[in-house]
Amino acid sequence: MNNRISQAIFLIALSLAIGISLGQGCSRPYQSSSESASIVDVASTLPVDYVPDPNAETLSVVYNKQVLDHLVSCSGIGMASDATQSTWAAKRGAISIDGTVLTVTAPMLMAVTTISGDVCRDLIDQEKVSPRLFNNVNWSATSLPADGALYDAVRGLALSCWQRQEDDLERQTIMDAVKSEFSAGAIDPSDAFLFLCTSMLGSLDTLTL
Repeated sequence: MNNRISQAIFLIALSLAIGISLGQGCSRPYQSSSESASIVDVASTLPVDYVPDPNAETLSVVYNKQVLDHLVSCSGIGMASDATQSTWAAKRGAISIDGTVLTVTAPMLMAVTTISGDVCRDLIDQEKVSPRLFNNVNWSATSLPADGALYDAVRGLALSCWQRQEDDLERQTIMDAVKSEFSAGAIDPSDAFLFLCTSMLGSLDTLTL
């Protein structure tokens, strides 16, 4: 996937986060601002079995160790491929240690988007063999799948990973983005569904508990 499409996916994921509150009210953040500035260095040195402070107030998003398990679970792929696990290992240092508001950063969301892309590749590989979320797709076609197939994919992923139906604005935002990126020339349906899936799995709605 080229850089232009990767950047577009990240922007769509951010736009889908609109409406998620990032405030903690009067609650005390787990880290100070100065501590959160070194989140990448701290996270990269964490042991695999790290468990955050249970008494800390958090944003209620999945934290470092949970991210891959959460994406695998909500997408229904059963187990991440070796390539996906390698991506998670490489990117986990940028992911929030505990889900507090000060540690939910743009680098974290970019890392989650990258991991989500690999999870979506695993999902697409499975869907080509046994359709579950992406139905009525001709994977050998050279044109964008019909709107109905895209709508069904958005609804299935929303129910599975957002635990709710998408609203009209969210659906239209995703559909418009897919059509904008894949509007001309020969199109691999796998790329279109990878774009759609990654945009949704990389959003805060997927990460919010």
